[in-house]
Amino acid sequence: MLASFYHATLLKHENLGSALSYMLANKLASPIMPAIAIREVVEEAYAADPEMIASAACDIQAVRTRDPAVDKYSTPLLYLKGFHALQAYRIGHWLWTQGRRALAIFLQNQVSVSFQVDIHPAAKIGRGIMLDHATGIVVGETAVIEDDVSILQSVTLGGTGKTSGDRHPKIREGVMIGAGAKILGNMKSGVARRLAPVRWYCSRFRRTPPRRAYRRVSSASRRATSRRWIWISISTASTTPSSTATGFDVLPFAAAKHRNVARIRRNAP
Repeated sequence: MLASFYHATLLKHENLGSALSYMLANKLASPIMPAIAIREVVEEAYAADPEMIASAACDIQAVRTRDPAVDKYSTPLLYLKGFHALQAYRIGHWLWTQGRRALAIFLQNQVSVSFQVDIHPAAKIGRGIMLDHATGIVVGETAVIEDDVSILQSVTLGGTGKTSGDRHPKIREGVMIGAGAKILGNMKSGVARRLAPVRWYCSRFRRTPPRRAYRRVSSASRRATSRRWIWISISTASTTPSSTATGFDVLPFAAAKHRNVARIRRNAP
């Protein structure tokens, strides 16, 4: 039943670039911009910058390595919209750097409509990236994502709406961002950390140390501390941290603006 599908998407292509251009063209085609026109743009970009194909191969390797549900290298290329959205972003980014910004924004819109992923073409993203599930991911114009980063669904790397210029987060190498995390403002993460759903406030959390995991605690723990938002720093020495505040110190910030925020640290052994 799938023989024609496999032939059209994989078997008839001589290399990864050809298969990618075919897949992206058919995924992003519209009555305004037919598949053949989009494929011409994709092939032009790959011919001018072959490193994009190498980056796509690294992205496939990343998904195959990190996602236990993926057991074939062909799966990201054939089925995963996070991979498709990322490769379409790379084309848009190339167009943006070439001064063809109107076409880059058009592709950004098509990616948003087709995949529910909104990545500004001016953002800078490395290789070895996994966008898992991908629905609802938003990456702002001045955001930077380094190599080997994993991002789950409904993640926002956005601005605060109060500044212009360089106003989006900088995600360092090896970071994993959990589903639903909202990271706002021009701030830098540490290297090789895990970030779970939590709101970072730009005026208070400018930098975070490397190799740590941060997340939001349960509703019961928030009620116990009588505070709305909880900031948790979990040492990566613990691979299975508890979902409650047991074993943590609660240290509320003194600033009146952030009295509804508390920082929790694991007690020293």
